[in-house]
Amino acid sequence: MGKTNRLYKYEDTTTNTRIRKMGFLLGAFGKLAAGRRKRDIQSQLMRVQTRLRRATKQVGIMDKQIARAEQQAKNQLKLAANSASQQALQKLQEELGISSGGSPAGEIDQNKLYEYNSKSSMITSNKDAWYATQEQMIADYFENLRDTQLEPLKQEEELLQMEQDQLNSQLQLAEADYDACKQMEKDGAKNLKPEYTAGG
Repeated sequence: MGKTNRLYKYEDTTTNTRIRKMGFLLGAFGKLAAGRRKRDIQSQLMRVQTRLRRATKQVGIMDKQIARAEQQAKNQLKLAANSASQQALQKLQEELGISSGGSPAGEIDQNKLYEYNSKSSMITSNKDAWYATQEQMIADYFENLRDTQLEPLKQEEELLQMEQDQLNSQLQLAEADYDACKQMEKDGAKNLKPEYTAGG
C-alpha cells in the first residue's frame, strides 16, 4: 500500500511504481533469456533431426542390403544343391544304364533299378542334409552381420530419437516461459503509467 502524504494530500506511489517497474524489467529480461534459450534448443534440435534422418536412412539401406545379400546367398545355395543333386543322379543313371525317364534303356534289369532307387534316395537325403547345414550357416552369418553392423545403427537411431523427444519437451517449456515473460513485460508496461490521487 502506498503512504498518504498528509501535507500535500496525494498518495505516495513510489513503492508501487518500483514494484511495477521491477515486473516490467523481469518480464523484459526474462523474455530475452527465454528467447535465447528457445533459439539454442531449436538449433540443437535441428542438428539432432539432421543426424536422426541420416541414421534412419543408414538403417534402411543397411537392412535392405543385408536382406538382399541373404536372399541371394539362399538362392545360390538352392541352385547349387539342386545342380549337384541332378548331376549326381545323371551320373548314376549313366553308370547303371538307366534313361532320364527312370525306365531301362534296354531290357529291364530289376537289380539295377533297385540299386538306382536306393542310391538316388541316398543322394537326395545327403543333399537335403547338406542343404540344411549350409542354410543354417547362412542364417548364422547374416544374424551375426545384423548384430555387428545393423544393430549399432539402430541403437544410434533410438538414442537420437530419445534426444529429439527430450529437446521437443524442453522447447515447449522454453516457449511457455517466453510467452509468460512476454505477458509479464506487457502487463508491466501498462502498469508503469503514473497514478495520482489528488486531494481537495
